[in-house]
Parts: sequence; C-alpha cells; structure tokens
Amino acid sequence: MKRYKIEEFLQGKKLTVYSIREIFDNNVFDSNNETEKFFFNIKSSHPDDYNIFKAVLKNMINKSGAKRKFFRDETNPDCDYLYALINNYDENRHYKGELRLFCLNFDVDKLILGNGGIKKTKTFNEDPKLNTIARILQKLCSEIIDKEKTGDIYWKNGKLKSLTDLIFEIEL
Repeated sequence: MKRYKIEEFLQGKKLTVYSIREIFDNNVFDSNNETEKFFFNIKSSHPDDYNIFKAVLKNMINKSGAKRKFFRDETNPDCDYLYALINNYDENRHYKGELRLFCLNFDVDKLILGNGGIKKTKTFNEDPKLNTIARILQKLCSEIIDKEKTGDIYWKNGKLKSLTDLIFEIEL
C-alpha cells in the first residue's frame, strides 16, 4: 500500500496544475513530488525535451489551459483520464521524443501531473517503471471519482477542494 498527497505544483492565469507526493511510513513526505522527480531526471539527460516540457506547461498555465492538443491519450478501461504530456504548440506538430510524463487530465482546467520516464517499449504496460507510474495514476483517478461522487472533494474554478486532506492510499 502506498500513500500519496495531491498538492499544488504550478499556478498561472489559466490553470492550476497539481502533482502527487508520496508519503512514507511515520507520515514522512518524500522530499520531491513525482513531477519534480521527472524533471530532475531528464534535465541533464534530455535538456531539449526538458525545455520543451517546461515551455508547454508555462503555455498551459498562463495562456491556454490543459487543452487536449497537449496530450497523448493513454486511456484504457481502468481510467478514462490518463494522458501523457506531449509538445504540440503548433497545430500538426507533435512531440516525437521518447519521454512520457503521465497525468490525469479531467478537463481544460483540471490537471494532475504524475511522473514518467523514457519509453523504450511499444506500450507503457510493457515497461515496469512506466506501468507502475500509470497504475498509480489510474488508481488515484478511481479514488478521486469516488470522492467526487460523495462530495468529499470537488473542483471549483479549476481548484481542487476537499473536506479532508487530499491523501490517498493506493494498492498496486
């Protein structure tokens, strides 16, 4: 069983972006959230991709919101909201790189980023690391939807609101 907290990651004029942070035993929080880990891991190994991803996020939070054109659909029967961030600032120009940053994109103003990595296999399911990241987000998505149905959490003006802490237990 893993525990995660949803927390604010970036805020701009058009969008507040959330990420997740793992909580270890004794309520010790990981020093970095999952998205910070992703960016730390790619900054030196893939500097061009690092800059592309940062530029896309800056565009989303300040200008456009989380429009579907910025994402590759990774949805499946377990989760209708799983996507991977891509570069598509220009119409018809898509990111062709090997990196994937997985996220839950509920709407143009509802985005939760996870972690990612280098995609070396045909599908993320074939890569143990990427599959684990995707499964965490899929399970988190299910928990969010359940808590929305009960009114424990809700979105208001693009902000995630909760009657309790945004902490979730995820069983993989």
